[in-house]
Amino acid sequence: MNRKKKTLIYILAVIILFGVFMKFGGRYFTPAAVARANELGLHYGPSQKVLLEYKGSENDVLVIGKVDDRSLSVIPAKRSFGIFWRLKGGGISGLSSIDYDEDNAAAWYSSNFQLVYGITDLKNADSVKFSIEYKNNDMADFAKNNGYTAKVDEDGFFYLPIEKMDDESWYYVRNISVYDKEGKEIYTLEK
Repeated sequence: MNRKKKTLIYILAVIILFGVFMKFGGRYFTPAAVARANELGLHYGPSQKVLLEYKGSENDVLVIGKVDDRSLSVIPAKRSFGIFWRLKGGGISGLSSIDYDEDNAAAWYSSNFQLVYGITDLKNADSVKFSIEYKNNDMADFAKNNGYTAKVDEDGFFYLPIEKMDDESWYYVRNISVYDKEGKEIYTLEK
């Protein structure tokens, strides 16, 4: 075999091995590709569109996609080998949906990314107000921080970065109120 044929065979072998590594190693070129692959694997995706790629640290990204008018897909990704992305360890939220038929909004807190995110299916929603409850093992009861406000986009999606009070606490979003452009309350969910 001459040198050109050997070089071509080696190049093809490297391309095939790279493809196998990417396929079976769970490595992708973008955080959105990680989210798409996991949504398909969890049998609820892919999302209609990616609403947010929120950078946590230099190597972590939280990808939030819109599955439908009442559901979000939440997948954390992290850098791998400098140029690739893979699923971040520690579990995934996956599909996050508005509960029950009568609810029209829901919100969650991601402790790893210190981010509140949520969705409302009310078409005339402009902003959302909510409170955060937190508790740790040293506290007798939940403490509450009131008065957070986030803008709602055309997809009904909202988010707001909120720093933790401490690393030992659990955080929950409570008492969601949705407002229209005139500032009139159009929906309240008290939990």
